[in-house]
Amino acid sequence: MSLRHRAVDVWQRALEVPYASTARSAQKLRDTHPGATPGELIEIANQRFKARVKRESGVAGAFSAWPGIGTALSLGASGLQFGTFLTEAAHHCMVVAHLYGIDVKDPAKRNALVLAAITGQEGAEAITTTVGIQAASWFASSFVDIRSQAATQFNQMMLKWAKRKLAKRAALSSVGRLVPFGIGAVVGWNAGAALANKTIEGLAIALGTPPADFSHTRIIGVSLNGDAQKSDAFAHLALPLDDKASVLD
Repeated sequence: MSLRHRAVDVWQRALEVPYASTARSAQKLRDTHPGATPGELIEIANQRFKARVKRESGVAGAFSAWPGIGTALSLGASGLQFGTFLTEAAHHCMVVAHLYGIDVKDPAKRNALVLAAITGQEGAEAITTTVGIQAASWFASSFVDIRSQAATQFNQMMLKWAKRKLAKRAALSSVGRLVPFGIGAVVGWNAGAALANKTIEGLAIALGTPPADFSHTRIIGVSLNGDAQKSDAFAHLALPLDDKASVLD
């Protein structure tokens, strides 16, 4: 398998979080805080997600800058941490979707939400500008109604675009982690915080304002039907890909 194919495989596996796992995590959060509103639980989930990502990124930064660690191992540690971030982000996005009352069982649409979320506001604006819809709650209001096949096509384009956008950010933070021990940990901590904040931002834009309560649940299953016009727009999304290919492409 080529380096490019291995990189794509790593991304895809990181994005595919089991449905049962996220549903269980969301229910556990509700059980732990029985009187909390969806918005309050989402804020708790956001803070926990941010803390995990910052901690893992900080540890990777500390390891990378440890005296005697070679550059290859240092960059390898940073790459491993980035893969861990993708898995954490995928799990968090689906937990939050459950708390919104959006029960996304379609794997293609689950992956689409994660890919869009990790690119933050920039991703939301690129998507909505091209498709011609409002950015606020674009996933909840438009994307959930498209065909599964169109969602898969959307993911192929979004994956390529997201990798290009995140590669530079990941590379810069990896270089920053190579500075002397202590400083590298701080750089890693801050880089993790930035990645987590962008994901939280993108997720909020995609899903909109949280519901007031848990009285309504919308189940998004696998379907070949759906809004034909919306499906066509998302399946033929024209994202800007003018920047040069990256090591993650």
